[in-house]
Amino acid sequence: MLPQRVESRRRLDDSLQLNGSTGNFYCGSLTKRRDTIHVIQDILSLGKEGVSRTQVIQKANLSFSLAMRYIPFLLSKGHLEQGIDGRGIRKYLLTTKGQRLLGCIAEIQKELDEPITARRIIQIPPSRQGLKLVGLHITT
Repeated sequence: MLPQRVESRRRLDDSLQLNGSTGNFYCGSLTKRRDTIHVIQDILSLGKEGVSRTQVIQKANLSFSLAMRYIPFLLSKGHLEQGIDGRGIRKYLLTTKGQRLLGCIAEIQKELDEPITARRIIQIPPSRQGLKLVGLHITT
């Protein structure tokens, strides 16, 4: 590598957060890996306005091969429908079924975003306090 690139790479490496000993790093949304649900959520969100395959690839930050896996899957399940716009460009639109799925994903995401520390400890009623509980911590 050129000396400038080595120094710039060193600064980049220093700025990255390493995740444990696995060597996985996360630096903003560009390098963070998304799971299938998040990719589907992104594609369905784009489908609200009608989107071409190229726009899906660019706006959802997918490779062509990944887009060609997800789009046919969502079409076959009835979450997206294919149409042609006035210029003859193929567009993918969100269906009613896709809107429901997008709402469910948003609801699950909202539920999972609550802090884990927001759990409560169940109080054992006096009638049950005579039981011997060894090493048990009951939470909900």
